[in-house]
Amino acid sequence: MVTEKKSHNKKNLNSSNNQSLPLAKPISFEAPEVDIEEEVDEEAPQSNLSNESAVQSAQLLELTGSEGSIVFYPKDRDFDVGDVIFLREKVFYENKLPPQDSEKGLIAQIISKGIASYPQADSKALFRLVTTAHAKEIKRSYNEPKEVIDEFLVAEFIVRASIQNGEWKEPEGKVVTRNVDIFPINPEFLTTHIIKSFPELNLFLEDYKKHPIKVDASGFEKVNLITGMKGGGKSHITKGIIHLQTKLGMPSIVFDINGEYSSLPKVKRLRPTENFKFRLEQ
Repeated sequence: MVTEKKSHNKKNLNSSNNQSLPLAKPISFEAPEVDIEEEVDEEAPQSNLSNESAVQSAQLLELTGSEGSIVFYPKDRDFDVGDVIFLREKVFYENKLPPQDSEKGLIAQIISKGIASYPQADSKALFRLVTTAHAKEIKRSYNEPKEVIDEFLVAEFIVRASIQNGEWKEPEGKVVTRNVDIFPINPEFLTTHIIKSFPELNLFLEDYKKHPIKVDASGFEKVNLITGMKGGGKSHITKGIIHLQTKLGMPSIVFDINGEYSSLPKVKRLRPTENFKFRLEQ
């Protein structure tokens, strides 16, 4: 009887404790408001030789002698054949624009473009081809999600000059490391160093990246060679030069084998044995 009473009292004590002691409330935690769409990006490096910031979506792939290539993401920043870029050794400077005399690197011109290659590229291409060819049999079409890496492109370039302490110089076998920033070159800076200009005899050829190209007409004396691939505009630029020289009162003699220049104004046709003859002393 005593035992039962103690047990009964203990049970009542437990029940009374349960009633008198409230349950602990869970600790709440409020997450801070964060805008996940806001991108936190460091300021891109700047250069005195470019009007744009360094291209963050491009990397130097290889450089051997005077030839090399870069890999880039065209949806962020595309490059065209003929574009000129500045491969500058990274400069760690407090301000985003370093002093001009601290910049060193290479001036390169893009000569071709193609798709980027990586170790799994061939196997993936074959898999996609087989999948597409046998889509009816295996009931699967070529609809796999695209990967960003498959959209990368490679641009091959040739080194045209070097920049030493901010000054334009010949390449002289200079190279850079992979630790470079890539800048599209400032058109004004480029034309200043590659084109000879003389105000009174300048020929306005065309705009390059919205910058006028003016060339000293006296530079076309004697023998000139205009090179380029088929369909690259060699005849077009030659017609423009001849037409502008005519306006300046400068005569030109053209051996028009294919009859491409007969439509130019003030043209006088010279035909061998008719009105175009050479004397023996000539």
